[in-house]
Order: sequence, then structure tokens, then C-alpha cells
Amino acid sequence: MTITNEVEVYYSRAKADEHHRYRSWEHCYQFFQSNPKDTDMAALHLAFYLASWGMYRGSSFLLQKDYKVHVGAVLEILNPKYEHLRDISFEDFTDENINILFSLIDNLKKHYKNINLSSTSSKNTGGVTYTLITKILLGTLGCIPAYDRFFIDGIRATNRLTYSGLKDVNFKYLLDWGRDNSKEVNSIKNSIAGDVKYPVMKIVDMYFWRVGERIYLEKKGNEYAAWKN
Repeated sequence: MTITNEVEVYYSRAKADEHHRYRSWEHCYQFFQSNPKDTDMAALHLAFYLASWGMYRGSSFLLQKDYKVHVGAVLEILNPKYEHLRDISFEDFTDENINILFSLIDNLKKHYKNINLSSTSSKNTGGVTYTLITKILLGTLGCIPAYDRFFIDGIRATNRLTYSGLKDVNFKYLLDWGRDNSKEVNSIKNSIAGDVKYPVMKIVDMYFWRVGERIYLEKKGNEYAAWKN
């Protein structure tokens, strides 16, 4: 299937249901595009989006916290020095911007690590993962895909992107893939109707997530056949 086909399958679910959990990303991302001054409301938007996307499962330290744990992360994300990462294109991702992105990632990890270490629960202290941090950035600045299970399986299925970890060198390979496919990715971005302007990294996220999901479902055999129909 082409990039367009895979994204259409993904997006059709949100389009068919106005209250689908996929729309939680839209609500969060759209709110952050206004560069909100109300950091409390921004943290609440972020918390619900993360909950919709599995970041409040039983093994997560976030399950034991209220939404205000995200206020510090929101303040960091809204720092003007990161403004040019918002809805950034493949072409604008210079080495300098890559360094700024990974500096932001490190700062967010430190913020949540401090909260995790202060947790009073001994049973729900799941680590601060790149999955969590990249989901946060996808839902706020739209500057990187969410490195979760299906996305990683999806990029592993691409010969050029046979890796799983998030490092600056690996991210550069993803950017090269994006530049090579920028015509189709941008065409998809421009074709999505609605109030929310999808960034290119959300298109990349949807594509590889769908590839990873399809691989998973195909392995399940009969269940995949039933799901397809």
C-alpha cells in the first residue's frame, strides 16, 4: 500500500466518528497552536490526549498523578526558543534544529523523571520513555512522530529505516525518508479537510503507525481477515 492509502485507512476512523479517541490529538494540537497563556488548561488538554493514547496505563507513574504534573512540561514546550519547531517541515530541520529538538527532549525527560522519582507509589513507577516524550511533542508542537510500538514496527519494516531507538542519527534517516517522499506527504497534508492543520510529522506518524498495526494484525491471521471486513 502507498503512503496515501495507509494514511487514509488511519484517518478514516477519526473521520467516521466525531468522538473517536484519535481526535484527542486534534484537540490537544489545535489548542497548543494558539500558543496558550493558560498553562493549566494546556496541561489538562495534554493529560487527556495522553490518556487517550495509552500513557495512563496501570504501569505508568502518570496514573498516580493529576494533570498538573504536566504544567512544567507545558512551560518548557512554550518557551519561545522552541517556537520554530512548531509544524516544522522536513527541509527546515537543519542540524541546529535537530540539536534544539533533542535538547527539548532531554529537558522533558528530566522534568518527568523528577516527578517519577518523587512518586509515593511503589507499584506504578513506569519509566520516563521516549514513547511518552515523543507523544507529548507530537500533540503539542507536531515536530516528531510518536515512537510507540506500532510506529517502531512500521519503520523497521522499511529497509532504509531498520532501527528502533530514537537518536539524532536515526532521526536524520527518518528526515531523509521524509524529504524523499515530501511530495506525497505534503499532498496528504493539504488534502485533509477540517479545522486542524496536520503537520508533516503527524502524517509520518500515521503512515508508519498504520504499517506497524497492519503487520501486527496480519500476524494474528484470522482476526486480521475479520478486522479487514
